Amino acid sequence: MSNQRAKPDPNAGRAAPWRPACCLLFFAASLFSTDAVLRPMLPFPRISHVAQKVEWLDLHGGAYDTLFLGTSRTHGGIQPDLFDTIMTEAGAPAHSFNLGINAMRPPEDTYVLESVLSKRRTAVKLVICECNPVFFYDSASAGNGTERLAYWHDAKRTMAMLLEMAEETRQGKGWLGRSWKSYARLATNATLQVSLFLTHCANFGRGSETLAIELGISSPAILGNDGDRTDGYEPHEPGRDAIDDADWKIFSQMREDRLRKPAALVATTREAQIQLRDKQRLIAASGARMVLFRPPILRDEFAPDPQLLPGVPIFNFANPARYPELFDRTSRFNMGHLNAAGAKIFTRLLATRVAAWRHGEDDGDGPGAP
Repeated sequence: MSNQRAKPDPNAGRAAPWRPACCLLFFAASLFSTDAVLRPMLPFPRISHVAQKVEWLDLHGGAYDTLFLGTSRTHGGIQPDLFDTIMTEAGAPAHSFNLGINAMRPPEDTYVLESVLSKRRTAVKLVICECNPVFFYDSASAGNGTERLAYWHDAKRTMAMLLEMAEETRQGKGWLGRSWKSYARLATNATLQVSLFLTHCANFGRGSETLAIELGISSPAILGNDGDRTDGYEPHEPGRDAIDDADWKIFSQMREDRLRKPAALVATTREAQIQLRDKQRLIAASGARMVLFRPPILRDEFAPDPQLLPGVPIFNFANPARYPELFDRTSRFNMGHLNAAGAKIFTRLLATRVAAWRHGEDDGDGPGAP
């Protein structure tokens, strides 16, 4: 018998290099599949100002056949009761709800709309959408709160954010010749999107939310931001409806500049166009028709590709020459928003044009129309 000891195996006790990768893939698959199974069973997440509207439409959506979708310019700029009155008088009756939510841009707005339409038992006729490009939520947007950013970061919307980031980078200085700080910022923003996606999939706190509702400890959010109003509209800070002197001086100069030189079209990304097309397909699948509008603001304009949206009208109110009353001081809450008086004027103009379109008398302004 030999007294020579066997040499120790240098790989003994070490895991095969593929095992950590398999464990990671197994974890990801478990997380995603669990989310896919559980999420349809859970109530809409308790996101302030968002859940109230989604849950209200879940309970009372059959009362409305027209939805307005957009940001605070929609939320505080369109009065559904007045819109319905004008539409009825024009022979095109409507029962509308304002689904506008402050700071809600694509792709968050499509996620909310998808949640609303998936629960409807009756068809919608019209979805009137504020015309906006994709807004890239980066690390600076985290101030809005992780919950507000994470609830809509499913796989589809997360991929849209990553593609938007890549396209914006390529349209800027390109991938080459950038500083190391730019690459670090890109890595930070990409990591943020992935972390929001993981937070979305993990459903943190959703179990306790559901249990509280089932046990009667909690109840669905109640809509009613403006007294007993249940149409989703909320004026901007009632009682403080006048633009201040400093802002008006800047705004009036911007208005004069715009009167001398028409708005330029925003150099949009391919992802922005795809998001708009996906929204149109979602609306069409529900049996409704899509209408786009540009709110009365003074900035360069997002121009949808008409080849991707054939037959979708666009009404452009970002035109002080055609709609001077919307850019008057008496109509403004601040440089970007209408006050209650301005919202009434805007609602009347919008309803008149939508009714004319319904009767085949107005084809819209086109993607780049002044």
